[in-house]
Amino acid sequence: MSDRKIFLASVVFLLLVAVAAIVIVIREGGFLTKAEKPIFISYVGLWDPEVINPLKVEFQRQNPNVTIEYEQKNQDLYFETLKNLLVQEKPPDIYWWHSGWGPMLKEDLATLPENIVSHKEYEKTYYPITEADAKIGGGYRGIPLGIDGLALIYNKKLLADKNLKKPPKTWSELERVYVPALNIHEKRKGIVRSAIALGTAKNVSNFSEIVGLMFLQNGVTFVKNGDIYIDKNVSIEGENLGQKALKFYSSFTPFIWDRSRPNSIRAFTKAEVAMIILPADKIPSLQSQIKATGNKVKFGVANVPQPPEVTPTTWGSYWLSGVSNQSPHQREAWQFIKFLGEPENLRVLFKKEKEFRKIGRPYPRVDMETELRSDPLLGPYVAQAKFAKSWYFHSGTGDGALNDEMITELGKIITRLSEGKGSLKNNLGGFAAKAREIATKYGVIDPVVVEK
Repeated sequence: MSDRKIFLASVVFLLLVAVAAIVIVIREGGFLTKAEKPIFISYVGLWDPEVINPLKVEFQRQNPNVTIEYEQKNQDLYFETLKNLLVQEKPPDIYWWHSGWGPMLKEDLATLPENIVSHKEYEKTYYPITEADAKIGGGYRGIPLGIDGLALIYNKKLLADKNLKKPPKTWSELERVYVPALNIHEKRKGIVRSAIALGTAKNVSNFSEIVGLMFLQNGVTFVKNGDIYIDKNVSIEGENLGQKALKFYSSFTPFIWDRSRPNSIRAFTKAEVAMIILPADKIPSLQSQIKATGNKVKFGVANVPQPPEVTPTTWGSYWLSGVSNQSPHQREAWQFIKFLGEPENLRVLFKKEKEFRKIGRPYPRVDMETELRSDPLLGPYVAQAKFAKSWYFHSGTGDGALNDEMITELGKIITRLSEGKGSLKNNLGGFAAKAREIATKYGVIDPVVVEK
């Protein structure tokens, strides 16, 4: 072969090698891959945008084709706003929903795919109460943003003055020791200082959750065999458990607490009551009211009292992020929600929310409980979360529907009992009849909703 042919063959070979190398570089670099279509995900909730912005930006950095458009809504009007949004042609892809809204939103909520978070992983990660609230029709419909419940708030000085070193652990201890020591009732003046704010409806913050807790602690089942069962629970000894709970709650009137007292939070800020029961969500309000009054009330937070010698039962209430079943980007939406629920991201949310509300949202994950266990304000809430249960007595959600209607009817019988009107049996039976109407209207006794 001539030198000229050898040279030409070498040139052709080198050109082929160069072309092959360029093709490999382009292919490996993704230059031949079709650009991913931009995805816009709308998200509505109650956070201030500054709380979620750092995580929104980070998720978008990791997923360049995804843009999260978050909008904060007014909490007082949130449920009404949400219902209006969900009937629009393009509802939000992601939205907050309260743990007490499941029956009303079950037709709008998409099911969390198993290949994003499996049932086994979900139930290992989150507190058991979520199985009753978030699992609808066999699938989970949301991922919790936090966990809340009820705790005993006590005036440290008032207890210390009576040499009560710790708050009561049981209801019987409260009755036997703490009420006689702390309550001041005079024949002419009536109640001078209350040991605890219980027994009425209108002036006890979160009265419905407290009554609901007492029902649960007494072993009441609210729904059974597709019907309201609240008035039919009977112990082995033949005692009606629902009536027993109502009797205990109403026993605090009129000598310990009555309708003439101010709102329980306001009374606490003025040291007019030694103990109240509140969710963590109300602590910022309590703190600001104490500051506004100029009083130097120092308070502690403890577990709610329990019946003696039984497995603890506490109350649970929380918000979740869910996905619209009409969203065209359900997978990406669930991936973002899962991203928000990772431990490192929950810590970011907690820190940012604390800047705005003075208190963060207690972590919803079982594996993060120890991180807040020593927190003087939030420790009791996370310590009790594994024992939490609930029913549709959630106040402050502003749904104007299931929970608010149940609370209205419950309030009526609590007021009647505080006024000495009607028997326990008749009042509870009357409530059960109204509860059946409400439960039927909002799908509580639908078979796809967990009975509890």
